[in-house]
Amino acid sequence: MRLLALLVLAAAFSFADDKLPVFRLSVELVETADAQTSSAQTTRRGYDMLSESNSRAKINASVRVPYFSGPPEQPQVHTFAIGSIVECTPRDLDRGVHVNCSIESSYLAPPRAGQANGLPPQFHSRQMQASAQIPLAERVLLTAFDDPASQHHIDVYITVRKVSP
Repeated sequence: MRLLALLVLAAAFSFADDKLPVFRLSVELVETADAQTSSAQTTRRGYDMLSESNSRAKINASVRVPYFSGPPEQPQVHTFAIGSIVECTPRDLDRGVHVNCSIESSYLAPPRAGQANGLPPQFHSRQMQASAQIPLAERVLLTAFDDPASQHHIDVYITVRKVSP
């Protein structure tokens, strides 16, 4: 009986020593306005995260903006997040890494014609989700799309590097 208990304990300790690999996930959002013209303006936003295999990493780079709704006698205060939220889960594979990423990017739209003082505000939100097997240490285009609200083109790139075995 003692031998069985020692074997179970030894097995438990051997599994405890097995560390999951850690990855550095570099996500880059590249937004291009007027992509069809020679005066295209490009905005780049980068997000770096560390994550163990099969664990979710998350960056919430946003600010909450208050706005009011309802009748003027009893206005209700709400908030909307402006910025980016990036979530990725890497999974170690023999040939590279599998990533599952979701990205939300939101912004305050410019006032529409006839809008007094820009009120009520108009918020735009873009959500992307992608899952793919990618090679290590290579910059890969994860997703690309045209935003119909802003008329901008968005590319999302990811580079994954293993930082520990």
